[in-house]
Order: sequence, then structure tokens, then C-alpha cells
Amino acid sequence: MVVGYYVYVEASYPAKTDDTFNLYSPVISYKGVLCLSFWYHMWGSQMGQLIVYSVQQQSLNELWAMSGEELPSLALGV
Repeated sequence: MVVGYYVYVEASYPAKTDDTFNLYSPVISYKGVLCLSFWYHMWGSQMGQLIVYSVQQQSLNELWAMSGEELPSLALGV
């Protein structure tokens, strides 16, 4: 059984063009290879960007990014 959570962020009115939403995870301490996978949905004319970052040694690293309107279904980000 797979258990998960979801976050809903409204991108249309009353949201504004420069609104941002940040979701942080606890620190993950692991020396091996890690894989992050998640489902996302970016449908509508008001879509902005979805960016996944990691922080290593106080440096911000972009791991994955998507911008603009996508298909009207869930997509897998890895």
C-alpha cells in the first residue's frame, strides 16, 4: 500500500503574478544515491513555474523545473 500526501496551490484569481509558494522538507542525511519522485498537475492559463531545489553545504541547486501550462492530467516528475 502506498500512502502519500498532496498540496494544492491555487494559481488563478485571487493569486497574483508574483505569488510564490515554498514547501520545505526536513534534512535528509544519507551518503548514497537518492531519488525524488512526485506527481504534479499544471493545467490552466495562469500556470507559472514548479522548481525543485536541493541545498547542499549552503548552496542552492536546481534539480528539476517545469513552467507554463501542461496537459490536463497528472504527470510524474523525477
